Amino acid sequence: MLLAIAFGVFNGVTFGHTIVDAMQFAGSYRAMAFATFLVVAVAGQVWLAALMWGTRTWLHRLRLHDRIATIVASVLVAHSAVERVVERGHVVAQAGSFAAQRALVWLTLAWALVMLLAGVREWLRPRTIDGHRDRAPDFMRA
Repeated sequence: MLLAIAFGVFNGVTFGHTIVDAMQFAGSYRAMAFATFLVVAVAGQVWLAALMWGTRTWLHRLRLHDRIATIVASVLVAHSAVERVVERGHVVAQAGSFAAQRALVWLTLAWALVMLLAGVREWLRPRTIDGHRDRAPDFMRA
């Protein structure tokens, strides 16, 4: 849950910087520019959600073991996230100082460590004989 909140905050900051940079071109049509930006951003998020849902359905039809599919999907997402952080880090480092570059390197390493710890925690989680978890996830419990 904390990881999702952190991702949401950082995603919001990125969107905020993007719209602030683009607002200078809106002139007197700031409300229309903001509405257009919002529609495009929501459409992009819906498209990504539909793509992820379709991929999940496709993987389910392949009858892969859940654990293998989860690990492969997690590796792809983590790789993409780390690449994106490094890419943005290079942009900031070119415009910033040596301290900014060092901070981004540590941020990237911390992100990779969080992903690794989440994977290890899941791997060490107790399981029953049939391979399922002992209890339902927190969001499914009533």
